[in-house]
Amino acid sequence: MNITRIIAVFSLITSVGIFVFWLSLRIPLPNDLLSQNYGQHFVDRYGDTLSITPSVEGQYVLPAADYSEVSLSFIEAILSVEDDNFFAHGAVDVPATIRAFFQNIFARRVVSGASTITQQLAKKILHNTDRTFTNKFREILLAQKLEAQFSKVEIFNMWANWAPFSANIVGINAASQYYFRKPPALLSLAQSAYLAGIPKNPTRYSPKKNPISMRERQRFTLGKMLENNFITDDQFTEAMAEEISPHKTPPPSRLTHLISYLRQYVSHQSYVQLTIDLGLQEKIEAAIKRHFIFLQDHNVHNAAVVVIENKNGAVRSYVGNTNLSSQKYSNQVDMLRSFRQVGSTLKPFVYYLAFRDLDWTPDTPVLDEPVSFQTSLGTEYSPKNFDLKYRGEITVRDALAQSRNIPAVTTLSKVGEEKFTQLLSSLGVEFLLRDNDSGLSAVLGSSEIRLLDLAKLYTILAREGEDVYFCYVGYCPELKGEQVLQREFVLELIDILSDNTARIPAFGEKSPFAFSFPVAAKTGTTRNFRDNYAVGFTTEFTVLVWVGNADGSPMKNVSGITGAGPLFHDVMMIISDMSSSKAFEKPKNRSGQSQKISTLRILSPLAHSQFDIDSSRPLSDQKISLRSTLEADFFIDGMKIGTGKEVFWTPKNGRHTLTLRRGGEQVKSAFTVGE
Repeated sequence: MNITRIIAVFSLITSVGIFVFWLSLRIPLPNDLLSQNYGQHFVDRYGDTLSITPSVEGQYVLPAADYSEVSLSFIEAILSVEDDNFFAHGAVDVPATIRAFFQNIFARRVVSGASTITQQLAKKILHNTDRTFTNKFREILLAQKLEAQFSKVEIFNMWANWAPFSANIVGINAASQYYFRKPPALLSLAQSAYLAGIPKNPTRYSPKKNPISMRERQRFTLGKMLENNFITDDQFTEAMAEEISPHKTPPPSRLTHLISYLRQYVSHQSYVQLTIDLGLQEKIEAAIKRHFIFLQDHNVHNAAVVVIENKNGAVRSYVGNTNLSSQKYSNQVDMLRSFRQVGSTLKPFVYYLAFRDLDWTPDTPVLDEPVSFQTSLGTEYSPKNFDLKYRGEITVRDALAQSRNIPAVTTLSKVGEEKFTQLLSSLGVEFLLRDNDSGLSAVLGSSEIRLLDLAKLYTILAREGEDVYFCYVGYCPELKGEQVLQREFVLELIDILSDNTARIPAFGEKSPFAFSFPVAAKTGTTRNFRDNYAVGFTTEFTVLVWVGNADGSPMKNVSGITGAGPLFHDVMMIISDMSSSKAFEKPKNRSGQSQKISTLRILSPLAHSQFDIDSSRPLSDQKISLRSTLEADFFIDGMKIGTGKEVFWTPKNGRHTLTLRRGGEQVKSAFTVGE
C-alpha cells in the first residue's frame, strides 16, 4: 500500500470520526436525563416554608432553584472554589487539563482532575465513581455534548441543583432551607461561602459532624473569592466575623394534619404553595397555647381552629389538632376532618326553615317551657335548657341569640326532621343520625358531622346564602357560588347572631362574643361536655373553634363562655388586625305569619308523661301535681277534679287525658299511669 493510499484512508477515518463526533453533540439528550425524585416543599401564600418532606430515597431534594433565584455571593463562591473560569472556557479547561495530565502521568494514577463544572455534571450523570482514564474520557465527551445543547447558566443551574451538601441533602435549594431556613436568594456572603465549600467533600466538610473543618473550608472559600476580586478585604473580614449557626435537623413540619391530607392530591407536585398565612397560623397557635394553661385544668387536651376567607373559600389557617401536654392525647387525629356532635351550632338552620316554610320572622313568639315528645321508638323525649331554666314566651330572636334548647326542638317538630336533614345534606353536609337518639335532638347536635362541614355551613351564612368550596392550594379567585339559601332569610339569621343585646341574658354584657366590630357568632356544647364550639364570622372571615378531647372523654366545668369562646374571641381579634370588617347588611322588615300562642297552657304533666305507682305505698301519698299557666277548671277523662293553677290528683292505672277550661278556651294533654 503506497503512502498516498494510507493518507487517504487516514483522512477518511479522521473525517468520519469528526463527523460522528459532531453529530453526537447534536443528538438531543433524553428529557429525563437530569430528572430527580424530589421531595415536596410546602410553602404558605407568601412563600415561607411550612414543610419539607424527603424523597422516596430519604433525601432532601427540592425543585431546582433558577440562577436568578440564588444569591450572587453563592454563585461567586462556587466559581471561586470549583471553576473560576467557568464562563470563559468551553466544556474543558485545556490549560488546567494539560497540567493535570502530566501530574497524573508522573503519578501513574489520577491525582488531579482539573474538572470543570460541566465535567463534574457529566460525572454525576454517568455515575462515575472510579477515577480512571476511561471514565475521564467519557466525562469529557459528555461535557462537550452538554455544552453544545445547554447554555452556561443552564449548566450551572443543573450543577447547583445536583450538588451534594451532605449524605442526604441534594441541591442548593434544599441545603439553604435545611441549614439556614431560607431560600438561596437570601443567603448572606458568609452563608454562601459556608455552603459552597461542602460539595467538594460532603463528608469531610459536614456541618453536622465536622464544624471545625467546615469553618476552615469557609475561610478558604472566602480567600479564593478575594483572590478573584469578587469581594473586598472588608467583606472578607465581615463575613468571617458573622456567626454561622447552621441547623442540624430538618426544618420543622408545620400544619402536619393539613399537609398529610393534601399530599394524596398533590403527590405529583414538588413545590406546593398553600393558601395558609403562616404569620396568622403562628399567632393562632400561640393563642391556643395561652388558653390551654387554663383549659388543661378542666380536663381539656385538644383543640382545633380553622379560618376561611369568605370571598373565595381560601383556608387561611388550619389547626387540625393541638395538644400541648403529651403525645398520649391523640393529637395525631385531625379533628377538623373528624365526625363529632356539634351541639347547638345547627340551630340557625332550623329557624331558617321556619322563616322559609312557616313564614316566621325574628319577632315570632315561641315557648320556652317544659315540653315532651313521643319518639318513633315509643320513648319520651323531654329536652332541657342548658341552664335548666325556662323563660316562657320569647321571640325567635331571643331564642336563637340565647341558644334556648326547647324552642329550637319545638320549632324542628313543626318544620319536620326530614326537611332539616335534607337541608343540611343539600349544603354538602354528611349528616349521621344516631339510632339511639331522637330525631328532634338533631337540632341540639346529637348527630355527628365533620367539623369542616360545620365551618362550611357558617361560611355559606357569611356569604349571604351563596355556596362555597374550600380552597387550599395556589391562587383562589373570588368565588361566585350558587344561591343555596334564600338571602332575605339568611340576612335575618345574621342579624340575630350578631345581636349583642339579644345575647346578654344568656352570656352577659362582657362575654367573649362582645366585639367592637360586627361579628355573628354561635356556641355549642355537646352531651356530657365532650365537645365545645364557637363558630362565627365577619364579612371577610369565618372562624370555627373546637375544644375538647379527641378520645371523647368529658371536660370539666366548661361551657361556650369559658371553653371555645375566649379562644374564638382572641382569633377574631387577631384577624381584625389584618382586615377591615364591614357592617352586615340589615334585613328588610318582613311581616310574616305570627303563630298564635295560647295563654292557657298545661305546665304539668308534660304530654306523653309516664307515672309509676308504688304498690308498697298508699295512693294518697302519691298524688300527681297538675299545673297550668292560668287559673282554670281541671278535668281528668272528662270528670272535673278541681279549679285553680295547681290541682293534686290521686292516680290510677291507665292512659288519661287532662283538660283545662277557662272561659271559651280549652287545652288538652295525655299521659299514662302504670305500675
